[in-house]
Amino acid sequence: MLTRASICMIMALMLAACGKHAQEPDTVAYQQAVHDWQDQRLKNLTGVDGWTTLVGLYWLKSGDNSFGRD
Repeated sequence: MLTRASICMIMALMLAACGKHAQEPDTVAYQQAVHDWQDQRLKNLTGVDGWTTLVGLYWLKSGDNSFGRD
C-alpha cells in the first residue's frame, strides 16, 4: 500500500517531468488575438445595429420626461 509520502513523491516527480516539455506561450500572438477580439467587440457594439445605438424608440419632449409607470 502506498503511503502519503510516497504518493506526494510520485506526484512531485510527475509534475517535474511535465514541466520540462511545456512550451512557452506565444504572448505576441495572444495579445494580438485579444486585441482583435476587442476591436471586433467594439465594432459589434457601435455598429448600426449594435447595443449602443439603441437609445430609445420615442423622442424626448422639452421639459420633464417620465419613464416607467409614473
